[in-house]
Parts: sequence; C-alpha cells; structure tokens
Amino acid sequence: MSKYKRGSTSIEYLIGLIIVAVLVPIVYTSLRLLIDHNYFNNDAQDEIALYQLRKAMLFMENVNVEDGILYANYRGEQIELITSNHHLYMTPGTLIYFTDLDEGYFVIENGKVYYEYKREDVVRKRVVAHE
Repeated sequence: MSKYKRGSTSIEYLIGLIIVAVLVPIVYTSLRLLIDHNYFNNDAQDEIALYQLRKAMLFMENVNVEDGILYANYRGEQIELITSNHHLYMTPGTLIYFTDLDEGYFVIENGKVYYEYKREDVVRKRVVAHE
C-alpha cells in the first residue's frame, strides 16, 4: 500500500474556486478598460494625424483648395490631399493621415486652412495651416 492517497480534497477545490473568484473581476475590469480605451483611441489618433498634417503643411507652397481637395507643392512635387475610401491621404503615393472617416474636405476661411471631417455622425473642423 502506498502512503499517499491520490485525488483531491474539498479544500483544494475551495482554493481553486477562491482563485477564480478573485481573477474574474480583475479580467472583467481589464477588458472594460480596453474597450473604453478604444473609444478614446479615435480622438488620440486624430490629434496625432493633425500634428503630422500640420507638420507637412509647413513644407507646402502654393496651397489651393478646390472642391474640398487641397492642392499644393510639397518638396518640389505637386500633391493633392484628398478624402476617398474613408481615408484622408496624400497623392501621389499613399500617405494616409486619417482613417475611418464618413466624409471630409478642406476649406479656406479668413486666411486659415481647415479640414472638416465627419466620423460616426460627429462633425469636427480643425485648423491645419495659416495662409
């Protein structure tokens, strides 16, 4: 006969249940934070995109807006900033600034270049450059 019995005791099951009971709220809270962070993420990504767009606008010359599209010379090359397929991107090439947009267009008012865009039924209008 062996000295040790095989199997589990009710104490071991109780300890396992306590560990699960402690971990479930922690996991739930972590998942809620991730979901809440996702909503914040669009605003944070927009601010990063605006910063990058404003930085690029510093190197643009002969800025002109027609039909919501921004035309300019960028480092010696004629470019367009256009909203298409739910993205704001620079052509030629595919440098993407904003994503998941419902619509967006540029306007020039009072010597300022604005980018107005709509995402999830919220319209935002941001200054991207001064003429």
